[in-house]
Amino acid sequence: AVLSGNPNQRDVISVIDYLKQYVLARMTYEDFEKENALDVLSQVPIYSEGTSDATQTERELEEKHAQVFKMLSELPTQRNQLLLETEQLLLDHFKSKPKSRGIFFVRSIVHTKYITQWINSSHKLKEVIRPSPITGHSQKGFTKEEQIRVIEGFRNGQFNLLASTSVLEEGLDVPDCDLVIRFQLLSNEIAAVQAQGRARACDSMIHTVIQSQSAMNY
Repeated sequence: AVLSGNPNQRDVISVIDYLKQYVLARMTYEDFEKENALDVLSQVPIYSEGTSDATQTERELEEKHAQVFKMLSELPTQRNQLLLETEQLLLDHFKSKPKSRGIFFVRSIVHTKYITQWINSSHKLKEVIRPSPITGHSQKGFTKEEQIRVIEGFRNGQFNLLASTSVLEEGLDVPDCDLVIRFQLLSNEIAAVQAQGRARACDSMIHTVIQSQSAMNY
C-alpha cells in the first residue's frame, strides 16, 4: 500500500505483475494448449476497471495486453506434440498396469489444473486414469485439509494419478507409486532425486518429458 502511493513505484509494481503473468502464459503455451495460455492471460490485472485512477503506464499495459490477447486468440489451434506423446506414454502404462498409481510433476500450480482437465477431456485417458491436482499451501494452493483429502483418495483408489508441483517432492506422506512423470522440469539434482524417491513400488518407471528447444528451460 505504501509503495503504490508513489506513482513511479506503482508503475514498476504494475509492470512486474504483468511480466509475471506473461512468463506464466509463455510457459503454459509451450506445455499445454492455446486455450490454457489465454486462460492465464485473462487473469492479468485490469487497473482501469471500475476506477478512474489508473496511471498512464497501466493504461498502456492494458492496451498492449488487449492487442496480444486478440492476436493469440486468432492463432490457429494446434495440438501440442508434447501432450500427444505424453498421452501415449500414459495409455501404455495404465493399460498394462491397471492398478498403477503415479505422480505427474508440472512447473506451476495452475498447470496441475490444466493436466487434470486435459486427462478428463480425453475419452481414452479418462477410461484408465482418475486424476486429481494437489499443491502446497501458497496463496493459490491447497489447504492442509484439502491435501489430506486428496492423499487419502489416492491411497484408497479414488485417484490413481496426482498432478502436482514440487510439494510432493518435498515431503508429504504419499503412498508408494510405480510411475513418476516430470513434465517440462529441469530442476536441480536434489529435486530430481526427491522425485525419484516417490517411485518406491516394484517395477517403477520415471519419465522426464522435455521439449528440447524450449526457451523457458534454462
